[in-house]
Amino acid sequence: MSAPMHSSSPVLEGLRLRAALEPRRADCDLDLGQNYTAGSLVDAGERHLSRRQGGQDHAVALRHRGAVALAVADGVSRVDGHPSQTEVGAALVAELAARAAFDAALRGQSFVEARTHVATVLVRQLLPLWAVLSPNAGTFLHCTLVLAVTTPAWTAIWLVGDGAWGASGSLGRGRSPSSPVSPVAIACYGRRWSAHGREHKPDSPMTVANLCRGGDVEAVVSGLEVVLEAEGPALSLYVATDGLQQEPQADELLRRDDWRRDQLTAALVRPQDCDDLAIAWAHGRLNSSEGTA
Repeated sequence: MSAPMHSSSPVLEGLRLRAALEPRRADCDLDLGQNYTAGSLVDAGERHLSRRQGGQDHAVALRHRGAVALAVADGVSRVDGHPSQTEVGAALVAELAARAAFDAALRGQSFVEARTHVATVLVRQLLPLWAVLSPNAGTFLHCTLVLAVTTPAWTAIWLVGDGAWGASGSLGRGRSPSSPVSPVAIACYGRRWSAHGREHKPDSPMTVANLCRGGDVEAVVSGLEVVLEAEGPALSLYVATDGLQQEPQADELLRRDDWRRDQLTAALVRPQDCDDLAIAWAHGRLNSSEGTA
């Protein structure tokens, strides 16, 4: 977790102060659909385009009054030494994971229950595909995953493989929404704080398909590495594939309180031989009056 950076607006400071002083409530009136914007961006890298290959990253951003779910998946470019078609798995995994987490959050599940639900859905969908596509299943299915969810009650980020992520807000570390309500936040930050997992586990060999191929839901639950499970909603949240490490200007922009989608697009340099890039994000609307949807 990096040190706090960038000054915040008085409005945001007021929101954070209120969040610190008021009790946490799972049934609070915060409407994420109305008060948050969410978006995604996917760009194929020159490394793939120069070889006449398509991009193999995928991003999903879902928003409702009760939850926001973000997911990015990065297809493995070479499997067993040969070019792959893992854009299939990346798209499938990102969609499945985001929608499973979204569904669990909207049904009022805790982050522990939501992680189990995501693991169950991934196993149910990917295990039969692995069997049908074998011995070439890995050519289509191997990919990484970064999945983030925020609700009025909790925020979570889970990771398989490598990727980047960030969150800001007055979040209580390690509290389940089912815990007794306390009048004081368990962890409160008076100014912006950032938690960035850039190069969190570089060159990690784990993929979602490898986790699921054994059919053991509990193993997948454990394999969904807990980056963050915290009480309270995030004020801003993003996930990205590891192509972000080649985009320092965009990486810096994502850590700010105020930015627009056109600024993010303009910040992309896309250097020669760059990797694919996928980003999904969500902001409180007061975080950016013009929004990022």
